[in-house]
Amino acid sequence: MILAELKRETSLEKAHESPKMVVVKQRIGEENLHKLLCFILKDFQDSLKITNPANEMSASEIFEAADRLMGTREGEYGYESVFDIIMAFKHFKANPFELFNAFSDIKLTKIITNYLELKADFLEKLNRQPGRDAQKKEPLTLDLIRSEYALSQAGQPTQGDAINQQRRQEDLKRPANWRQDEAYRKVLASRDWSKGYQAEDTSYEDVTDN
Repeated sequence: MILAELKRETSLEKAHESPKMVVVKQRIGEENLHKLLCFILKDFQDSLKITNPANEMSASEIFEAADRLMGTREGEYGYESVFDIIMAFKHFKANPFELFNAFSDIKLTKIITNYLELKADFLEKLNRQPGRDAQKKEPLTLDLIRSEYALSQAGQPTQGDAINQQRRQEDLKRPANWRQDEAYRKVLASRDWSKGYQAEDTSYEDVTDN
């Protein structure tokens, strides 16, 4: 249920502003972060409802994939946040391409690559919005999730609703000459998407607090 709430609340901006996995790893430990990523990967694979188990990633492949996700070498994603991984899967669900009833490390890489291209475009737009830093959302925590969920269930406007409404109104007033985020483009261009995975041990602890 917590993961379901994270999926609902996570946005491109939240993913960008959240601590990167290299930082989270230092806060909670490598094993805990690895276990969380394994859980997120397994949950996504289960949601694909692949009919032939032989076409799924095995437990060891998920283990190795999680290790790659939190790594910081070329072709790894440690300088993205955990919420970026969640958003990559959300983006795929909203804009799917054919997986041919199978899931693998190659398809995982394509899903994340597609998302990072979307994120690069998002950062271009974010950079040209004056005073945007003053409008950043409160860090996503379990207490905030529960509070927002209770308001939503009661039919009352949430903090996120108010911020989004304000931004929609301001977006109508802004010009259309976006600046390119060259730094992030260079990060995308430098990635070696063909690198393999490596494995480590796992355990779990909540990392939703910033």
